[in-house]
Amino acid sequence: MQTINGGKVARQYGVPFLPTAFLMDDNEKIILRNPKKEELDAKLKELFGH
Repeated sequence: MQTINGGKVARQYGVPFLPTAFLMDDNEKIILRNPKKEELDAKLKELFGH
């Protein structure tokens, strides 16, 4: 992992290190940050129903 000093986007979304993964909605609201596979799978199933 690489720690970052923080550009504009990194500060806006609270990116502590790279790589960082986000699941965001249409309004750019963060739904999940650095989810584990199981968390992501469950959220996608909840959102899309499959």
